[in-house]
Amino acid sequence: MPDGLSYPALRCVLEYLEAARRLHITARSASLQLIDKLIPLRFEKLDINNLNPIVNDLTIKMHENEKILFYLNPENKQEQRTPVKTSRALKMWLHYYFGLKSIMHVNKMAFSCYLPTITLPANLNLKVNELDTQRSSFDEFLPFIDPQSFPLKRLTTKVRGPDFFDHPVLLSAEHLIIVVTLASQVEKLTEYQRIQRQQIWFKFDSMSQSINVSKLIVDWMENGKEVGTKFVLMNMHGLIELPLWDSRIDEYQDELEEINERFIPGLPRFLIPMNQSSKILCYGIETEYNGESVQQLIIEVVESTSLE
Repeated sequence: MPDGLSYPALRCVLEYLEAARRLHITARSASLQLIDKLIPLRFEKLDINNLNPIVNDLTIKMHENEKILFYLNPENKQEQRTPVKTSRALKMWLHYYFGLKSIMHVNKMAFSCYLPTITLPANLNLKVNELDTQRSSFDEFLPFIDPQSFPLKRLTTKVRGPDFFDHPVLLSAEHLIIVVTLASQVEKLTEYQRIQRQQIWFKFDSMSQSINVSKLIVDWMENGKEVGTKFVLMNMHGLIELPLWDSRIDEYQDELEEINERFIPGLPRFLIPMNQSSKILCYGIETEYNGESVQQLIIEVVESTSLE
């Protein structure tokens, strides 16, 4: 009978074993549990929320009737029962799987919850590439993020208020998506110009009057913006519908035939001169984002020669 794996070999196997499979195996081996907490966990995707945490492709649904369902896909599910209430079961699950680990590597980390409604292990330490906190402001979860994670490749978040516009985590992320809802402290699009970065994506709960794209464009016309500035707006719940355009920009409607995109039918497009060297483009497109079909409204500043 061959000898077992050495500790260095076993450590390598465990660290790079698919996370959900590793959790399943180590839960059934007392010897592996002795070293498991010393070996980093690696996830492609981890979503912690109140009822349905997601570990890579595994979704765990916790029901109030003391029932837990494990889904790899709608056709492949397993059911278990727990003698405790849902909130207690979630707390035990988080502590058992994550509370004793020294560090976890997560490519895409999401907190789909409000921090006061969930109890995270105090020593939770996550080294992440992408962070999604679109139900809360990113700063609430920073105590659980390893400093080596920054700058983030992508940050999707609400912003608590203008005091956080100059936060280094917000400014340093390679790709920033700000979630704006009717409950956001900052709703007006023009206020987000105070964030000192060229490109920002926005996900709106509703494309309300407060967005006022025309006011943003007029501000750029009057006060100028550097080439490369780009705001991309997405409606989280349906089609892009905007208020009437300001009469000051209506005369600049343009077909933008030089742009190779799938334009939103019926939505006006604009090419607005700013000065001799730059112009503002505004147009809506139908595209894919995170695997879903979405509509985007793009407002950007380009060199005047780029479309000539």
